[in-house]
Amino acid sequence: MLGLMMNMLQKITIEYDESEDRMRLAGEGGDRSCVVLWLSQRLLRRLIPVLIEMIGTKSGDSEVAETILGFEQEAAWAALEPQHPVQVSAGDTSWLVHAIDLKLMPEMTSLEFRGARPGDLASLAVDAKAMRQWLSILRGQFARAEWPLDIWPRWMDGSELAQNSTKAQFH
Repeated sequence: MLGLMMNMLQKITIEYDESEDRMRLAGEGGDRSCVVLWLSQRLLRRLIPVLIEMIGTKSGDSEVAETILGFEQEAAWAALEPQHPVQVSAGDTSWLVHAIDLKLMPEMTSLEFRGARPGDLASLAVDAKAMRQWLSILRGQFARAEWPLDIWPRWMDGSELAQNSTKAQFH
């Protein structure tokens, strides 16, 4: 390892940027430093099914399992407290994410975002509820972007956020 520091994100705001045709993830670290990560549709379409599989594994009748997953998704959305968006400035670091590494821990999932340069590193650790919230936010942004929704499971369709999101964040 080259002794590189990774930005450990504590709070994020994600929104679709029409001029870039990408998702803009503004992240704030514990030291209040900010970074802007750009996520392409191609990368997200590879990541999202993996994340959904992680939170969406229910056994039994598929219709019953989908109903339970839908209720869990709605409960996570209902628990999302409004936050002020991450405020970035012109001098903050900004880069395109080339890869996302997932690390599964007993109670958390870590997403490690990597860019083209060795110093382009940021990490976000979330529990299951926060992962559900983030996925709802992403689904809403996919709809806003008019990107294909075919990767999203039916049990996420009922989420208020999935239908009404314009910009959202969690912490």
